[in-house]
Formats: sequence, C-alpha cells, structure tokens
Amino acid sequence: VQSEDSVLLFVVAWTITEIIRYSFYTFSLLNHLPYLIKWARYTLFIVLYPMGVSGELLTIYAALPFVRQSGLYSISLPNKYNFSFDYYTFLILVMISYIP
Repeated sequence: VQSEDSVLLFVVAWTITEIIRYSFYTFSLLNHLPYLIKWARYTLFIVLYPMGVSGELLTIYAALPFVRQSGLYSISLPNKYNFSFDYYTFLILVMISYIP
C-alpha cells in the first residue's frame, strides 16, 4: 500500500496544508501577515483538502483486499474477552463516514 500513488497524493496535500497553516500562525503571532500567506490559507484548502481526502480514501480502498485476506487487526471469537472486531468492516465504515 505504501507504494500507491494515492499515498503520495495525501502526503503532499497535507504537507502543503500544514506548511501554510503554521506559516499563517507564525506570521500572525509576529503581527506581520503577508498577503500571500493569508491568501494561501483561505484559498488553497479548496484544492488541497479534497486532494488529501481523495488520497486517503484511495489508499484505504487499495488496502482493503490485503486487510480482508490477512485478517489484519481483526479479533475473532472465541477469545478471552468474548469480543470480536472486523477491521475490514471498520475501514468500510470509515470510508462511508467521509460522505458529507
């Protein structure tokens, strides 16, 4: 999954978002906020947030077959705690929760 292009998509989107955010905070604390930083803070999220979300969803989707096949992070009954957890189903629910 780490080699998927979608990983690069969300890492780049979130990195740029955080650089802009913390530059904005830093310059605001210094009482010297350049127009370009303010513009970037309130404009680029329109492109960067959907890019990041798309990258996350595509990465989760790419991981689903591996998670299902391997049973990664899943807990089956019977066990000491009488509790089961299906990580595959959890990931699908997480993806559905992204719907606005």
